[in-house]
Amino acid sequence: MIKKALASLMLAGLVTSGLTAASTTTAVAAEYPGTVFTYCDVGGTHNVLQGRRIKTNMRVNAPGKARPSGILQIRYSYLKGPWTKTKTVPITAGVRKKIQGPKRTRTGKYRVNIRFIPQEDSVYKACKDQYSFQINKKRKR
Repeated sequence: MIKKALASLMLAGLVTSGLTAASTTTAVAAEYPGTVFTYCDVGGTHNVLQGRRIKTNMRVNAPGKARPSGILQIRYSYLKGPWTKTKTVPITAGVRKKIQGPKRTRTGKYRVNIRFIPQEDSVYKACKDQYSFQINKKRKR
């Protein structure tokens, strides 16, 4: 009995002094890319006159006071035909961006699609949103 108690005391002394390999490696926090939710919001004028520029407002939000940054891909497309126009803009989340789009003379329905792409190795997820508008004929005075 005394031998067991003495052996356990010696082992405890060696462990506390660090002479034995009783300790394990410390855990390192791993990166978690693409885990924090982001929210995209796009809007603008729903009725645009022929020959006027398309005005679009965009915003990217994240929970809390987080402000992820990255790029915003904007695609304007005509719903009845093959016309599309793409634009890339840098953005910081939480800031509303006002973008001047292209001039269009063809009347009809159009759509604006946005896609937020976070910086490389970011913990934020990508997001996307869209809205539709139409181009109307100019009024005669």
